[in-house]
Amino acid sequence: MCDGNLARSPSAEFISRHRAGEGSPWSFTSCGARAVRSDRVMTDVANALGELGVPSAGFHSRQATTSILREATLILTADARQNAWIVEETPGLFRRTYLIRQAARLLSDLPGGADPVAFLERVKDRPRPDDDIDDPYRKGPEAARRAVREIDEALAIILPAIGATGSAHSG
Repeated sequence: MCDGNLARSPSAEFISRHRAGEGSPWSFTSCGARAVRSDRVMTDVANALGELGVPSAGFHSRQATTSILREATLILTADARQNAWIVEETPGLFRRTYLIRQAARLLSDLPGGADPVAFLERVKDRPRPDDDIDDPYRKGPEAARRAVREIDEALAIILPAIGATGSAHSG
């Protein structure tokens, strides 16, 4: 989840789907706290995803709703503003909501055989300032590349840890 559902959260959705593959037991979707109606991700973000070999076709932005969020096993946000929005809108989802880099940081210590979602709930800490991923909206191609790279690096830890893929990606 991010603000406009045009850059960071769709990047996480597309990277997750691509890295997990078709046989994954997980499904991935994205939404925004203040979603902008669009049928494509930002051009700079689409280009950055393409540089990783991640397709971004078939996108439609979605507004975050209580029902969408309640269906999620795990909610990953781009920055602390979205966490605050979720807690305000649906306080009961606090234990399932993490900044994407926070989740990666915590899951890097996941003991073998442990349930990753239960582990996250048990070790949840306060997000750190460096857990935020800056919004690349209208900031140019380098900002888009940086955001996509940071999301990809976090997902390289998260996806294998939750059993969404067999191993960390290469490249």
